[in-house]
Amino acid sequence: MEHVNIWGKSVKGSGLKSWLLKSVFAACVYNLWMERNQMIFQHKVSSHDLVILKTVTAIRDLLNLKRGVKKSYKNIGLCCSWSLSTSVFDPHCLV
Repeated sequence: MEHVNIWGKSVKGSGLKSWLLKSVFAACVYNLWMERNQMIFQHKVSSHDLVILKTVTAIRDLLNLKRGVKKSYKNIGLCCSWSLSTSVFDPHCLV
């Protein structure tokens, strides 16, 4: 638990990178917990690739909902590497 607290305090700010790191952490914890519950209660085991795919998809879907991101080279690079829509830069765009 101490590592989580230290990591959480080190990710500061409200920029896209900070928001991305927080989302990655939350999605990883959530998806691992769901897989754990599936193994215990439904006796089903997913492949590692499927768990990773579910996690990445959840993060990408969440990030595509983000709006009003400052348009900078760093943020454009993050959008390209995560295959995000450029609508994250538009504060008024509705998906």
